[in-house]
Amino acid sequence: MGKTRAEIQRAYRERKKAKDEEQYKAKEAARAKKHYKPAASLSHEARERRNAQAREKMRRHRARKQAAKVTIKMDFKKKNKASGGPRKKIKELQRKLEKTLKAQKKLQKRLERAKSKGAQGQGTSNECMTPRSKTNSEIRAAGLTPRRVPDRLRKKILFSNVVTSSIKESYRKRTSDGKRMIRGIVVGKIVKKYRMISTLAHEIGVARNARTDGQKKTRLPLVRAGIRKAVHDFMEREDNSRIMPGKNDYKKIGKNKVQVRVLTNYLTSLREKFVSENPDIKISLSVFARLRPPNIKLASFLSRNTCLCTKHQNFALKLKTLKEKGLVNSTNPDNFLRSFPEKENVKALLEPFEDLPLSVKIKYEEWQRVEENGKKRMKIVTSEIGINDFADMFIKESVVFREHTIRANEQYAQLKALKETLPPKHVIIQMDFAENYKVKTTDEIQSAYWNCEMVTLHPVVLYYRAQGDSELQHESICVVSDELGHNSSTVYAILKRLLPKIKQNHDVQYIHYWTDSPSSQYRNKTIFSVVSDHKELFGVPATWNYFEAGHGKGPCDGVGGTAKRMADDAVKRDSAKIQDAHDFYEWAIKLNSVIKYEFVTSRECGESKTDLGEKYGTTKAVKGTMTFHAVVGMSPGVVKTRPTSCYCAKCFNAKGFRPKTTCTWKTHNMTKPNK
Repeated sequence: MGKTRAEIQRAYRERKKAKDEEQYKAKEAARAKKHYKPAASLSHEARERRNAQAREKMRRHRARKQAAKVTIKMDFKKKNKASGGPRKKIKELQRKLEKTLKAQKKLQKRLERAKSKGAQGQGTSNECMTPRSKTNSEIRAAGLTPRRVPDRLRKKILFSNVVTSSIKESYRKRTSDGKRMIRGIVVGKIVKKYRMISTLAHEIGVARNARTDGQKKTRLPLVRAGIRKAVHDFMEREDNSRIMPGKNDYKKIGKNKVQVRVLTNYLTSLREKFVSENPDIKISLSVFARLRPPNIKLASFLSRNTCLCTKHQNFALKLKTLKEKGLVNSTNPDNFLRSFPEKENVKALLEPFEDLPLSVKIKYEEWQRVEENGKKRMKIVTSEIGINDFADMFIKESVVFREHTIRANEQYAQLKALKETLPPKHVIIQMDFAENYKVKTTDEIQSAYWNCEMVTLHPVVLYYRAQGDSELQHESICVVSDELGHNSSTVYAILKRLLPKIKQNHDVQYIHYWTDSPSSQYRNKTIFSVVSDHKELFGVPATWNYFEAGHGKGPCDGVGGTAKRMADDAVKRDSAKIQDAHDFYEWAIKLNSVIKYEFVTSRECGESKTDLGEKYGTTKAVKGTMTFHAVVGMSPGVVKTRPTSCYCAKCFNAKGFRPKTTCTWKTHNMTKPNK
């Protein structure tokens, strides 16, 4: 053990003394004398304090001299860890405790078994008793003699035991449906009122939590699966989400690539719409959001290929201007229509503009087609007009936009109604031109990259309902062509290729076409003439329906995007060389894909153009063509039109269109009168 500082200092002084005691004492005396003050120069308090210290020092000195040092040697035996000690005792006590607890549990279990056997024996004895024996036993248990109990009271107890035994015997022998019926009879309001459910359950064996309303309880997993499917189907509807057309717009789910969809509105609004359509389903916003499929993106998800509606975007840009002025809180056009449903509401919204000077100018943005380097492009253009002019323009555009939105929603609703009520032998053909596929190879030269071939893809989705089948079936077809002109003659050539094969595979009596609204492709006098002569041309009558402009995105975009993505993957893997439309078709028909492929040559499209020119070259255009969204062929050269589609029972039945419908349809004769 080391020495303290005091012990070290003391040893140092002892060494100094031993070395030169006289010199050391003289030096110490001189040091003490140097700091010594005579008692006469001290104050009374200081002198008393010095005397007290001197007396204390002398007392300790005498005590040290008188007391002899005692050295005590204690013999501590070294502990042997192997011989035990506290650890061994603790372990031994733990073993004893575990043994005691184990014995206690054993005895408790024996006691429980004994009690259970006793209860079973008692129950068995009661079960073996007849109602009369049980009555006598109950009377004796009450401390009475059966013969001394009044007969009237004894009969009431006997009656109770007889009825209980009869119900118990019947309940035991019945099936689950029979047991449910007995529960519905015996468990009623009176039993609940007097709190006898537990007693009844004990006497008869009816479970307390058993249902008595005669309905089977639906299992929770089945309920959740039904809600999940309902939400998925709702979000995948064309009026609630828009499918992305690009080949790179996909989401990988497991090993499969699924085309991405984008919601057309915010989740809060869609959830309100879902609840209004499904009042029996109670679902919170958080659950509704959690059930959103991973391939369906939120409304805030934007892409350069989103193909948004121009009217929606321009109206949203004007709402952005109003929001900057503090007049509205949201730039969402659908929310604006819900908040300001009438023209008068919009005028009231713009009343603060009347207080501003007429010299105030308002800047706003909108999409416009401008000419750059001889080519017209869509760009955002900033304009500045007077405040009154802006207010008048916004009021007029709000009316037009409201009608545009109503037509778009109505077309989606009519397509949904048609799919739900589609009769057998009726088919829906939904089609659209996809963006041309740009052919490529893995090791192409620079000139091939800048002068590459293009392939026309025309996806078609066929909906039908088989005889006796309630589920709607669908087929996906992709028409490949080397004709790059997206016009009515190409559409006619595609129909001539597809319809004979569709009629060969399905029993078709009526066709419902659904396409978007470009005038160069589908909505023109040529297609109207084809619809009027559809029965003479293809053997079945038809109706042609058009989505509102800018709202024609549907499953066809997914088919086109999937076909282009699969082609790119094949080229990247070097498993195919696609240099033109024929190569694309030859590669596609070898795939094990659910998409069926057909090929239409440019020669067929040219023949169709000549044929259409000969047949309908003198056909006159129908006034208001761009306002029609439903065209029905009546007879050669005669069609009926409507601003929106209508698939009510007055207009269509299992045979097709009803000419004597009371709904508003306008008849048009497209044949030019002879001069």
